[in-house]
Amino acid sequence: MQIFVNYKQLVSNVKKVKTKLNKNVKLCAVVKANAYGHDIVKSAIAIQNEVDYFAVAKVDEGLVLRQNSITKPILVLDPSYTKNQVEICAENNISLTLCNLFDVKKIFRAGVKVHLKIDSGMNRIGVKDNDEFLQLLKECKRKNICVQGVYSHFASDVNCDVKNTFDQFNNFCKMSKIAKEVYPQCLLHICNSSNFFCAPAFHFDMVRVGLALYNDCKKVVATIIETKQLKAGELAGYNGCFVADRDCAIAIADCGYGDGLPRRYNGQILSRYGKMDVVGNACMDMIMINNRDNLLKKGDKVVILGKYNKNVVKAGEIAKNCDTIPYEILCNLRER
Repeated sequence: MQIFVNYKQLVSNVKKVKTKLNKNVKLCAVVKANAYGHDIVKSAIAIQNEVDYFAVAKVDEGLVLRQNSITKPILVLDPSYTKNQVEICAENNISLTLCNLFDVKKIFRAGVKVHLKIDSGMNRIGVKDNDEFLQLLKECKRKNICVQGVYSHFASDVNCDVKNTFDQFNNFCKMSKIAKEVYPQCLLHICNSSNFFCAPAFHFDMVRVGLALYNDCKKVVATIIETKQLKAGELAGYNGCFVADRDCAIAIADCGYGDGLPRRYNGQILSRYGKMDVVGNACMDMIMINNRDNLLKKGDKVVILGKYNKNVVKAGEIAKNCDTIPYEILCNLRER
């Protein structure tokens, strides 16, 4: 199996996002989890002249960017860092997330920059109580901590859950107003990909966009390594997961759950003969394809994700087939 990433398409996607922003709104490109499986270094290099910020999950991801000549501001979203990592981030101009008073003592002497995280309703990480948030702001001010930004994260899409999304928006507005009184220059940001295009009111000073940047950038290509003829009633795959209801042919491609394709995937792949159905369950290294009319031959290429001629399989289609989300599909599909 091979993976190809179209970095020109990535740049095009970034430019499309930028057309929806007011000129004073910054764009933070989320490149965590190896840029959603698109290679964090190559992705960041491709778009660094088009974005204002990068967001990563882990300190090590931020360091990888710095070690590869990425100079734009970097924000680490995960607050589980060590004191040694705080010092490393300070030395490399990498900003950290701060979301409680406990971690203040870990960071204030290092001179590291921070973004304060508000829990506006997702109930994951962040300061939830107004009084506690004000206390955190005052403690940062007292200890001369550089607060670059204040942010939160939406738990839902406004098109799917209007009430919950606007409840979070309103909570963030209240708490960010408090933040601006203490740190007037701090960047406010809450908007993610799912709410970016439909709700400009959510943009504030910066937007954090991940999934929307990677649309149609990744192509996963597998090779047909074997073909088989089955008689009606014959079984194929572990535990006979496929039963031939008539005489038929199947083709075996070198892509399986070891490559990140969900085991339960039984959607379609693309070939030069058009769309073909996946049958049975994926093995660790292989999938079975209904080889109609014996068209596919050993050595032929098929597309698991991406475009082939006029046809396309999107991450959302694979995700829907497997009852999951596109993020998981993009992050998991990888070469080995």
